[in-house]
Amino acid sequence: MSAQKACILVVDDEPKICYILSDILTFKGYQVLTAHGGKDALQMLKKEKVDLILLDLMMPDMSGKEVLQHIIAAKMDLPVVMISAHGTIKTAVEAIKEGAYDFIEKPLDADRILITVKNALDKRDLSLKTDHLKKDLLSRYQMIGTGKAIKKVFNLIDLYAPTNVSVLITGESGTGKELVAQALHTLSPRVGYPMIKINCASIPNELVESELFGYEKGAFTGAMATKKGKIELAQNSTLFMDEIGDLNPGTQAKLLRLIEQQELERLGGLKTIWVDFRLIAATNKDLEAEVRKGKFREDLFYRLDIARIHLPPLRERLEDIPLLARHFIEEFCFENNIRDYEITPDLLESLTRYNWPGNVRELKNYLHKILILSQNGPGQLQVPVKLLSPGSDWAVPYIAMEGRSLKEARSEFEKRYISDLLNKFAGNITRTAHVLQIDRSHLHKKIKELGIEIELSE
Repeated sequence: MSAQKACILVVDDEPKICYILSDILTFKGYQVLTAHGGKDALQMLKKEKVDLILLDLMMPDMSGKEVLQHIIAAKMDLPVVMISAHGTIKTAVEAIKEGAYDFIEKPLDADRILITVKNALDKRDLSLKTDHLKKDLLSRYQMIGTGKAIKKVFNLIDLYAPTNVSVLITGESGTGKELVAQALHTLSPRVGYPMIKINCASIPNELVESELFGYEKGAFTGAMATKKGKIELAQNSTLFMDEIGDLNPGTQAKLLRLIEQQELERLGGLKTIWVDFRLIAATNKDLEAEVRKGKFREDLFYRLDIARIHLPPLRERLEDIPLLARHFIEEFCFENNIRDYEITPDLLESLTRYNWPGNVRELKNYLHKILILSQNGPGQLQVPVKLLSPGSDWAVPYIAMEGRSLKEARSEFEKRYISDLLNKFAGNITRTAHVLQIDRSHLHKKIKELGIEIELSE
């Protein structure tokens, strides 16, 4: 906050002190208001926008501590710097414990005053920016629902977010595990740093360690320069490891050592690097079953599973579908600059009767498909004839499910939907991946996996 915009309220029963402080602060470009007692100050705070208060401890009508208590009770969120005579330093320290930012001892020193004021305003500015960032992130990574199942998830997020414990997020594909990870980071003290993400399933085994731990120049063929890994980039922040169940055994062992010692060495390096990060892991696999099969280290599993959040599939929270549908429709219409649509009762009933093997992601993609097909049509969103399954009187996205296994139905849905989007965007990988909200490398893997034959462009 610049000095020209910051407004400081000086509260002291001695006019001479008010004059001295006002003179020092005004010379540096601050706006200054003065009050000659505690009651006068509280009345002024009701009328004026103030950024910081310099508050005398000993005043005849009301002590500085009493004024501070009123400010805190009113949740004004203002930095308060106490002005203390030599005999009241102990009281000033007590005031800091109660919420004051700092204290300045009399006789007043101009340099000390200006440094303390600047630091207090900088801290408040950072706090305001952090609050704004949290609100922005929470709105972008909004989780929707009011049902019992999703409320349990919200409660666990609130419980775990302020801590530094590792969190394991489990649930089927498409349930929103990354949204939970982002919420945990956003509501944590580490929100001032960007969350670092890595998808363990989308990186070839031989490259996972270099991506995580980084490497020194010359560590291997093609290592032309030193590169920091994802873990180093997550210094003071959060590392989100998605699909951690796909990690190979060698990397699992190194990750366990890292978690326990908070130290790493880059590939090809000899220097030990200390790292401070919080680990959030996610998987759609049953890790306990993977442990029994010998595919996942038991000691790493227990180290990760300190706090767990399980995301229920959409079929177990059908009561949230109307809210989710409304949110996705509004979001799509806003982002694509098209008119808003009302959802018809018939379509809403269809949505709540379907099993949604692809979970929330499938619901979102299905609604986007309908919105694309419905443009220039009536203002109500209905089930397009093209999306009705053969012989069915309600909407099953893209395909008839009868006679198919869940795995077959999911693969067919993914293949058709990805193919449709690739055709829409003339094979452009970047645009398609953006709509699908997945990494480009993950999309390439899906195209190969599903056998999609379309001419691609980056």
